[in-house]
Amino acid sequence: TEPSRSSRRDRRDREKRHELEAFHGKDNPEAVKEAWRYLGDEDRALRHAARIALEWQDLRYWQEKALQEEDPRKAIAALVALSRSASKDEPHRGEGYPEPSKDLQARILQALDRIEWEDLEAGDKLDLLRAYELCFTRFGQPGEEIRQGLVSKFEPLFPGETREINAELGPILVYLQAPSAAEKLVRVLQTPPTQEEQIDMARMLRALKTGWTPELRQEYFNWFLRAASFKGGSSMAGFLRDIKN
Repeated sequence: TEPSRSSRRDRRDREKRHELEAFHGKDNPEAVKEAWRYLGDEDRALRHAARIALEWQDLRYWQEKALQEEDPRKAIAALVALSRSASKDEPHRGEGYPEPSKDLQARILQALDRIEWEDLEAGDKLDLLRAYELCFTRFGQPGEEIRQGLVSKFEPLFPGETREINAELGPILVYLQAPSAAEKLVRVLQTPPTQEEQIDMARMLRALKTGWTPELRQEYFNWFLRAASFKGGSSMAGFLRDIKN
């Protein structure tokens, strides 16, 4: 067949992405300024390339800039970069790796909290929730006062408008051990239109320790009886059994 002809339409973005990728793996004094311009770009691949370029630079040159950024999309990307660069999740810290800074975690969470949920597009909402999750993964459980503030922030948002939003919000409520999580997730467990969404809720609920009543527990375990009729691959029954166990 005829060889395909490359499109000129997105050539500028491709060329810029390649320029940003040239900063990956090396320290360059020009990288912070250049990458920052594209942290909020409409093109997701450009945003990703810019964030990775930033992560390779010394924190002294951009940590405060990330914490003070006011543009929501740029702020989310910069704070993700900061969480990734300033700490590692516990299984990967290795011997001699410093404990994550709770003070820095508090500042990252404070910066994320300044971002107005209602002003965000759907994709940016997902990115914001994942930024919170990454901060928890890298720095651990926040202090009690911060945890309670986050519970108050996220409880009213669940259930969200899409399955994708619920798939991120639900685990956050469980991780924070929100008092209303058992009731909220069990209610959604009863109503989703697809078995995939129901399995999402059941999987989240397995790690929740607070807010249960005998009635909610009964509803949860009754669901596993209904789930026995679900259709799926040969491994699905095993996965459902693992969730129940």
